Amino acid sequence: MNIVDQVKQLYDQKLYSNVTCLVNLLLTVSENNAEFVSAPQKLQMMMFYADSLYQLQEYCKAENVYLKALQLKKSIMKNKGKSQTLEIVSDVDIKFNVYLCYYHMNQYAKAINMLESISGKQRTVKVSMALAKLHHENGQERSAITCYKEVLKECPLAIEAALGLVDLGVKGFEVASLVLPAINGIPNMDWMSLWIKAHGLLHYREFSFAVAAFQQLDTRSMLHDNVSMLIGLGKAHYYDGDYKQSLAVLRRAHAINPLNMDGMDILSSLLCNEKEMAEAEKLATHLMSVNDRSAEPWIAVGNYILSSKTVNRAIFYAKRACMLKPHNVEALLLKGNVLYQLRQFQDAIGAYREALRLSPYRFEAHQGLVNCYKDLHRTREAVTLASNACKHLGQVPRTLLLYASVLATVAISVDKAITILEKALKLDSTNLDIVCQLAQIYMQERRYEKGIELLKEQVEIHSSSRLHYMLADFFTKNNEHEKALEHFSAALSLNNENSSAIEGLQKVEQLLDSRGSSYNMEVEDSPDTDIDAEFDDSELETTLSD
Repeated sequence: MNIVDQVKQLYDQKLYSNVTCLVNLLLTVSENNAEFVSAPQKLQMMMFYADSLYQLQEYCKAENVYLKALQLKKSIMKNKGKSQTLEIVSDVDIKFNVYLCYYHMNQYAKAINMLESISGKQRTVKVSMALAKLHHENGQERSAITCYKEVLKECPLAIEAALGLVDLGVKGFEVASLVLPAINGIPNMDWMSLWIKAHGLLHYREFSFAVAAFQQLDTRSMLHDNVSMLIGLGKAHYYDGDYKQSLAVLRRAHAINPLNMDGMDILSSLLCNEKEMAEAEKLATHLMSVNDRSAEPWIAVGNYILSSKTVNRAIFYAKRACMLKPHNVEALLLKGNVLYQLRQFQDAIGAYREALRLSPYRFEAHQGLVNCYKDLHRTREAVTLASNACKHLGQVPRTLLLYASVLATVAISVDKAITILEKALKLDSTNLDIVCQLAQIYMQERRYEKGIELLKEQVEIHSSSRLHYMLADFFTKNNEHEKALEHFSAALSLNNENSSAIEGLQKVEQLLDSRGSSYNMEVEDSPDTDIDAEFDDSELETTLSD
């Protein structure tokens, strides 16, 4: 067994740190003694060395050794022509390994250049797939589509490549034509066409139809309880603005496979929005323990910290998530939200705009931009952005609410805001955010009767502390203090920590007490001659009758 065989034995046993220690010494020996090992043997040792460094995640060192190995192989080929070195390692494999190092170091431009240095005829499927993903992330759609199709020609069931084509706007039937022939005659694979269709609907923003397709996969196919399918369903609900259903589905997916990362960033955001802080903290801690090299755990921790009002700490987690995955929309939204809370509006605008560039259908990015411009007192731009959100996402309740909330800040547009909110309320009569915004405008405009009518209907549908408090406030303004007292009490019975309701109740009670005291004083101060006279007359009549 020669020295190269000894190194190979260490590598095969996965003793990577031992390989790096030994080969580091052996390479120095070979430099000082040219006869120690032949050039092909030295090349083999360098590859074991570089591969071991890669396994130890020392990517910068590994990249350096791979490049030296590439140069050595070129020298061998130049001096000796074709030889057995071709059986040892190929240029394609070395370059692909260099690409992997660049990718892990987030040097994406160098990664693309390295892969593109491989000629088209030499490109393997793994090279095409890697190029497709890089082009996709960098917005080079045509190149990405070409590479994805090359992958599917060789491996028709490369599902990630099929999803990549769908995400880039390739028609579902065209993607299906590349995939479905491979499953002809294979039993229990009839769900594949619907699966492709569901993802196509998700891409084309037909969210309600996507929900229906995913639900059909869950209930009527062999994919019931499949985590990947459930994540698709949860995202469809989320993008459609149905946060309650999205939360339920993503919780279900997490319960089935707690090690899954995809979609968990959205789940953390939903939990924080619902003030489920204990569950949000538990999720973030768990995800971080599973894989701290993925963006999702950092987003989950960032969401939790931001919701806990420790904003200055949250920016670290947002930046870390963006560094791990620069094109992750949830990471960019977290970054924008943190910067907004820190009142760094221009930087927040940059994060929200990048999120919109990647995903124009994301309502949260539109909302973030509108809020930034509102707080910068650039109302005209805010109105324009809110109007654009309605155009891009459709006139659905949440976009109409966003638009109306900006118009309500402009005196001449208040009536238009009311009209838009009333339209939104017809589309979703139980949306509390719309109800509260409309009630707030009625209060601002002193339309107390309209506010009372609106809120009385709503408390019949869903009784909440917030609604009862608002209705009580309207009754107070309308001088209906007994009814105000009733609804302040109802608000406190539902949430005894509602400080606004406590304060309102105390004011109404004081007002009623003061009115009662005033009435009693009037009675005490009034002359009692009439009463006395009536008593005296009756007493006299009794005496006379006797």
